[in-house]
Amino acid sequence: MLAPDRLARASAVGLCAFAIACVSHEAIGHGLACLASDGAIERLSAVVFQCSRTAWWIDLGGPLGSLACAVIALAMLRRGRSSPLIPFVFAFAALWFAGQLIYSALVDRDDFAFVADAMPPSMQIVVRCAQVIAGALVYRWALRVSAPWMPARRERLLAWATAGIAVAASTLLQGVDAAALRDAVLESSVTSVGLLLSSAARRDAFEGGAPTALYAAVGAALLIALGLGVA
Repeated sequence: MLAPDRLARASAVGLCAFAIACVSHEAIGHGLACLASDGAIERLSAVVFQCSRTAWWIDLGGPLGSLACAVIALAMLRRGRSSPLIPFVFAFAALWFAGQLIYSALVDRDDFAFVADAMPPSMQIVVRCAQVIAGALVYRWALRVSAPWMPARRERLLAWATAGIAVAASTLLQGVDAAALRDAVLESSVTSVGLLLSSAARRDAFEGGAPTALYAAVGAALLIALGLGVA
C-alpha cells in the first residue's frame, strides 16, 4: 500500500500536469490562433474553446499547442531535468494530440475533423485514414518514450484519475453542459488511458522537484481559472 505522502504527490502531479496540458491546448493553442486571426475569444474552459471567427487553422491551433507542450517537456526530460511533473506533462499532452487524431477521424468531430472538412471531398477519406495511422503511431511512441520516467501503475492510476476528476469539476464551473462533460472525459481520461497499460515502475519517479503543495496549488489555480474562463 502506498504511503500517504506518495498518494498526495501522485494526485498533485496529475492535477498540475493535466492543467498545464489544458492551458497549452485551449488557451495558448486555440487562443493565440484566434487572436492572430483578428478574432475574439467567446468561450474558454478546460475543454471548450470558441472564437468569434471560424477557420481550420484556429481549430488546428489546439492540437499544435499540445504538440508544442509535449516537445518542450520531452526536451526537458532528455536534458535530465529532475521533476516528477515533466513526464506527466509530456504524456498528457502527447496522448491528447495522438488520441484526438484518432477520435476526430473516427467520429468526424473535434479539432482535426474540422481541418479534414476543409479539404476537397475527394481527399477527406485519405486524410482521415492518415490521421488514424499517425495517431496510433504517435500514441505508441509517446507511451514508449515516457515509460522510463513513470512511477508504478497504482501511482499512475491516481494521477490519471485525479486529472480526470479535476477537469470535469473545472468544466462544471461554467454550468452543467453534457457536451462539455463528454469532452472533459474524452480529453482527460480516455485519450490518456494508455498510461495505465505500461509496466513501468520507476521507484524514484516522484523524488525531487517542487513541494507537493505547490503542484496542487498551481494545478488547482490553472483549472479554476480555466473553469471561470470566458463564457
